[in-house]
Amino acid sequence: MKYRYLLFPPAILCGLFGLYAVAFAIPNALALRRALMPDLVRGIAIAITLMAGLALLLPHRLIPWLLARARISGAFPLRAMAVLILLATLGTASLSGVVADWALLVSVGVFTLLFIFPGVIYWAGAARQPKGAPVAEAESSQALNSQVLSSAELGRIFGEAVRQYPLALRLLVVLPTVLPLLASFAFFNNWHVIPSGWLADNAVPLGCALGLAAIALNAAILFRSLSPMQWAANRFTLMVMAVVAFGVLTSAYVSLLRTVIPTLAADYAGLAQERVATVVGVERGSRKGCRDTADITTDLIVLNLCVPDHPWIGELRPDDRLLLRGKATSLGFALESYARIP
Repeated sequence: MKYRYLLFPPAILCGLFGLYAVAFAIPNALALRRALMPDLVRGIAIAITLMAGLALLLPHRLIPWLLARARISGAFPLRAMAVLILLATLGTASLSGVVADWALLVSVGVFTLLFIFPGVIYWAGAARQPKGAPVAEAESSQALNSQVLSSAELGRIFGEAVRQYPLALRLLVVLPTVLPLLASFAFFNNWHVIPSGWLADNAVPLGCALGLAAIALNAAILFRSLSPMQWAANRFTLMVMAVVAFGVLTSAYVSLLRTVIPTLAADYAGLAQERVATVVGVERGSRKGCRDTADITTDLIVLNLCVPDHPWIGELRPDDRLLLRGKATSLGFALESYARIP
């Protein structure tokens, strides 16, 4: 594209906007009530916004890559990816709470014009092979297209590669899928735990590091299993899979570190303990298995209880006190029972 350098400043502007939103969204997200699915959605949105923001700060690499990719797969997949990034950025900006309406409008408009509609970077025939193109370039594009693999084919190749490794390494590869199951188990069983100590304070950075390590391990195995041509032809698919996997694994690891491990430690090695919590607010709702639930927000923990099982919930008011009984270790306090203090 002859004048692509004119697109560098607006691309960098969009990248800075995304990183600014991420910087304020992360602490706000950590201050919200912990729940697996909302945390998962927020984590994925923040991760997508962060990666897109960093990529947009390098337009001299990003834009040529997009142009080359458009020649292979057309502009539609890239526009779809841009829409996903835009939605994630809007969610992150809303979560940050510091983005002015005019700044949001300008950034969304610039990003849309560049990458979605009309998609300035796809102009000058980027989405099609131009007339009179060299035969060698056309043949090279066809050869690259022939190496594009579906997600199922990539999974089959990855599975065949993993089966060739020793059992210990196979377990290390399977572990990242077991951990999300444990985190989900903690969420659906509605465990109530107050995490504490070093593990709780560093759960987010540690969860991000473990998620990146798991992705790096799987990527290394897949890289050794694909030819250079296959790797080049499937970079876009692999990038999207890596972004989604990062959000899922990071949320799962954080839930594991802040909920599952402290609860299991308290169950098997905890000492009986009582704590007094002050009610901040009560919000009624419903969920599967209980038509009338209450989210009781206290200064220590948020309790999600079924109202018919606890008639006293309807009498709760702010500043009321609750007696929490459970077991505690240095990792946290696992709640077993609760009662209202008259």
